[in-house]
Amino acid sequence: MNITKTIESSDGHQYLLNLTDCKNIPIDPTIKVVDIALISMSNIGIINNAGTLNRIASILFNFLDVNDVILYFYCSKDPIKQRDTRGEMSYQQYRSFLFTSMFDRATRYHKGEFINRSIILKDMTYGDHYIHLIAQSKHSDKLDKLEGELNTFNK
Repeated sequence: MNITKTIESSDGHQYLLNLTDCKNIPIDPTIKVVDIALISMSNIGIINNAGTLNRIASILFNFLDVNDVILYFYCSKDPIKQRDTRGEMSYQQYRSFLFTSMFDRATRYHKGEFINRSIILKDMTYGDHYIHLIAQSKHSDKLDKLEGELNTFNK
């Protein structure tokens, strides 16, 4: 599977949203896992609005409506413009915060029932790793299993 979608915000900020078979998890999940890659094609100095985040969430939820999969999102360590009101967070932590906010807001308006599992893998050497797993709520048992297996990598 390899799906690429171009997304443009109302102020012209552009993204590529890639959905691909996840091959970078060194475990054997009981359900297909699809990797989400959100690639900024514009200047990192732009702060996006809720409309852009809602559009991204809507695409992901529509994908989950027709595919029995778990979405896997690894929050990048690349620089990102942060609002001053959020306090000090690492780039990964801030992306995780945005992702959770996007998920929580979008689930109020979408007809499906979805679960977002936020996982923080502690790593004293390279810094913490922030991961999100998203699936339809009917797959909560599979999410539990995958989350447990990923947590075995905590250092």
